Amino acid sequence: MKNFILSKYLLNKETLNNFFWRSLQIFGKQGITFFIFIICAFLLPPFEFGVYNYILAIIYFLIMFGDFGISTSVSKYVAEYSLTDKNKLKNVLFSSGILIFGLTIIITVLTVLFGEFYLKENYIYILYLLPMLFLSPMTSLYDGIYRGLKKFKELAIISTIVGIISIFMIYFLIINFGLLGALIAQSLFYLM
Repeated sequence: MKNFILSKYLLNKETLNNFFWRSLQIFGKQGITFFIFIICAFLLPPFEFGVYNYILAIIYFLIMFGDFGISTSVSKYVAEYSLTDKNKLKNVLFSSGILIFGLTIIITVLTVLFGEFYLKENYIYILYLLPMLFLSPMTSLYDGIYRGLKKFKELAIISTIVGIISIFMIYFLIINFGLLGALIAQSLFYLM
């Protein structure tokens, strides 16, 4: 039985290692976002925390249209092209980046034009998060490229280091600037 388990482990060693590093990367990215949420819950007054959640729900809704599944497609094409045609691999980042940039511009213009009408007094807060419309899909794009190239370890290390650095910055911003600091911290986290 022991030899059977060992043989199965050796057979699937690469998959298990990739799973470990991918799990660490997801925790580094999504876990820090959740940690920002927890810090905000403790440090912001209830009304400001409600506004924070309202604004984040709107911005994440808009981000869905900016990404539109591009990062998932990129990971498929990067994996395919890394085996078949290395020249096409170079074009994936550029063409996907241009597509994300174009979608982001359209969404940003629509938000600036119609946001004040729909969001009233909360419109100003959306403006602080507009960089996330571009930064979040771009981080997902790079995530897709690294996944396609099976560079799970590098991706996990980058996400974890950025997450650890961000915790201190986030706490400082929220303590000193309240709701605006929490919103700026979200954009800075994706920028890093």
